[in-house]
Amino acid sequence: MHQTYTLSQLSAIIKEVLNIYLSDYFWIKAEISELHENRNGNCYLELIEKDTYTDKIITKFRAIIWSNVYRILKPYFEQNAQAEFKAGINVLLKVKIEFSDLYGISLVVHDIDPSFTLGDFELRRAQILHQLMSEGVFEMNKQLPFAIVPQRIAVISSETAAGYQDFINHLQNNEYGFKYQVKLFKAYMQGDEAEPSIIQALDKISGQDFDVLVITRGGGSRSDLAAFDRYLLALHICQFPIPVISAIGHERDVSIIDMVAHTRVKTPTAAAHFIIDKTLQFWTAISNLYENIIHQAKNLVDNEQKILEQYAIVLKNSKYVVNEQEYYVKETVSSIIKQTQLKLIDTSNKIDNYANSLIFKIHRRMQFENNTIHSFYSNIVNITQYRLQQATQHIIYAEKFIQAVHPEKVLRKGYSITRKNGKAIKSSTEVQSGNEITTVLYQGEIISYVK
Repeated sequence: MHQTYTLSQLSAIIKEVLNIYLSDYFWIKAEISELHENRNGNCYLELIEKDTYTDKIITKFRAIIWSNVYRILKPYFEQNAQAEFKAGINVLLKVKIEFSDLYGISLVVHDIDPSFTLGDFELRRAQILHQLMSEGVFEMNKQLPFAIVPQRIAVISSETAAGYQDFINHLQNNEYGFKYQVKLFKAYMQGDEAEPSIIQALDKISGQDFDVLVITRGGGSRSDLAAFDRYLLALHICQFPIPVISAIGHERDVSIIDMVAHTRVKTPTAAAHFIIDKTLQFWTAISNLYENIIHQAKNLVDNEQKILEQYAIVLKNSKYVVNEQEYYVKETVSSIIKQTQLKLIDTSNKIDNYANSLIFKIHRRMQFENNTIHSFYSNIVNITQYRLQQATQHIIYAEKFIQAVHPEKVLRKGYSITRKNGKAIKSSTEVQSGNEITTVLYQGEIISYVK
């Protein structure tokens, strides 16, 4: 005959065994698969353990945190672990085994170790980083060339996020008047839907023509930012075809997305400043080039003007030399005639033949001198005309070159020049609050006051 027991008798035996052999506290490692809070403030948990290789559940237990303990335990855990106390996290709990006639064996939680959960988060991050590096994709986005002038900007954020509004305000209201094309791709930025939502936005952007992608949101707790430490999202960022700026807005911790993005900045506002600085570097280089061209052109015109003035002086002196030679010839002829006449008075017979010969020689000499003077004058005129033609051609080329780089053509393309007291502003340090500045456009000017 078998010995039989009633359920209550068996229950009493189990209680006695538990009281004798399992009355101590135990520290246990487990994953929270379910978590429910009732209106009385009690927290009911389902704790599980999974097989390391198959990820199948091999053990399951019910657990409870009574309201008086839960009110203290939850904020203590979330402050120190920087994570929300919720289903899906691994925890180290101090429990006591209790048995109920109606509900059976359950675990009553008395304490929790936040450092264990924090270490579990870091272990997962380290595993993801190791996997990305071993796959050779960790540096892929960082190696992409950044646009010289980033103007077409894609943004992944929540439309109502304060960080997104800060980014837009700083970008569109920049002090230099730079214009940008910004398109928002809305996504959830925290919670379980954040990762697939952001990946979906990445897929939409990859087929379009953008210079840079900004992923932005405000700060938050570790659990709020958990999506940015996920492998699949990090893999998409690594292999994204355009540079990614991570502006998550959380200074204390660096997420995996921050590590694999092309550029990481602390806040959405810093992302806007980064893009504006890139544009300013290009604009400064162009402005310096423009001023250098104007300076070189002015020097070229001044040099050619000096050469023309020198040619004019030479031409003027040439005419003076010709006149002086002509006067000398006339004086010489007059002197010879006078001397000949005196000689004729004394020796008329001897001089008849000699005079004829002398007059012929004088005529030849005069013709030779005139030919020499005419040749010299012609050469001077030809050389002067040739050099004047060359100088004129240089001036024409200089005028065309100046017209080609004239600011009006730059302004026609949508650029502008900002001046203070008529002088172009190259840096924000040149203006102070209350200064009047003039922005020159292709058509018209805008007068502004610095705030």
